[in-house]
Amino acid sequence: MPVPAEAHHLRDVILSEARGRGMDLDEYGLRIEYDLPVLRVRLGRKILWGCRISLPSEARSARHVPDVITVHGSGDRNTRTWQRKRDGTFNVDAITNHLLALVEEELSRPRPDITISGGVPVGASGLHVLRLAGIYLGVMEPWDIADGMIDLVHDPEVQEGIRGRLYGRGLLEKDLRAVADTNGLSLWRPRDIEGDAFEPMSDVILTVLRICIEPRYVLILDHRGDEIEVADPAGDGIVTMKPEELIEAWTLGAKKGKRWLATISVR
Repeated sequence: MPVPAEAHHLRDVILSEARGRGMDLDEYGLRIEYDLPVLRVRLGRKILWGCRISLPSEARSARHVPDVITVHGSGDRNTRTWQRKRDGTFNVDAITNHLLALVEEELSRPRPDITISGGVPVGASGLHVLRLAGIYLGVMEPWDIADGMIDLVHDPEVQEGIRGRLYGRGLLEKDLRAVADTNGLSLWRPRDIEGDAFEPMSDVILTVLRICIEPRYVLILDHRGDEIEVADPAGDGIVTMKPEELIEAWTLGAKKGKRWLATISVR
């Protein structure tokens, strides 16, 4: 389905209004998602994953496609919707106000300067990825150690199983969930993967992949379109990869032809 002309016009109007207020936003992408044109924006090379704008669709005559503009933030309370006015226009002033508020919130959100040397045992890569995610999302401190996360798992038998697999064949998905759940994190596996799997759902949700023939876990820290910053505890630490390079490594880590991906967020 092509992006309708009105969506292109509304994109231009909203971005022009933002620039007129001193915020030099540009389009990162404008494409159809679930029957609606969705605009994502960037500021220089920084893609702003904490906000996106759903624009009206030509298919709005269908009952399930509302004739509105919605500015989505990182959470439900940060999402607002505007209906079309009687004269056929939208309240671009209010829409831009909310968009810029979300941009400012994302830009002001502190992000730790994560450094890792890499080289941890492959089997422990999942645990170290969880630690890095916890630090990045603000539920752990940089001095917290990865093994300490296992101590918070309540069931002694589960703890023993995790420690037994940690430096052997590696942690199972149920192990990652058990550690995440007791350390303020939530690990979720999507049933279907659509579009660019490496694009963050928001700026407060991180993506974990299982890569390579000797499977290990990595964490996507930043997606800049043509470059993806990845934390690879069992590899070279913090690395920058092209999307096609990461796809190749991700495919090698597939099990029975199915590639493994999960997201991590704060509980």
